[in-house]
Amino acid sequence: DYHLLLLPSYTLRHLRTACVGLFLHTPFPSSEIFRTIPVRDELLRGMLNADVLGFHLFEYGRHFLTCCKRQMGLDLTEEQIGGSERHALPADARDKPSGVGGADGDIFLTVRDHERTVVVVISHAGIEPGVLENVEASAFATPSS
Repeated sequence: DYHLLLLPSYTLRHLRTACVGLFLHTPFPSSEIFRTIPVRDELLRGMLNADVLGFHLFEYGRHFLTCCKRQMGLDLTEEQIGGSERHALPADARDKPSGVGGADGDIFLTVRDHERTVVVVISHAGIEPGVLENVEASAFATPSS
């Protein structure tokens, strides 16, 4: 399945405005193991071209975030996501305790890659249909200030 980690990059090359979600159904290795892969940077870049990354377990998401920090020097942040942005997340991610997606306005883990922010969610079910449309709608929405 790891060759599919490049798919978000390929998708965005052909469809610039595509909203991409990637749910990894397999365990993500620790940074010590991941750094032994010769094409590790390409795999991480491919994943970082997704708007939403989903992992089955918190440990897998943590391994990914650690790889981003150690191998690419990226900033890991926590962002408050509420309203329509929160509804773009999988239902079981919305209903979890704070830190992995819970009530409106909870904090979600994100990775900052230049001007791009990738939301990392932990979900045992995957990304539900309609999630990407909601993420896309919130990405193009103008702030009400």
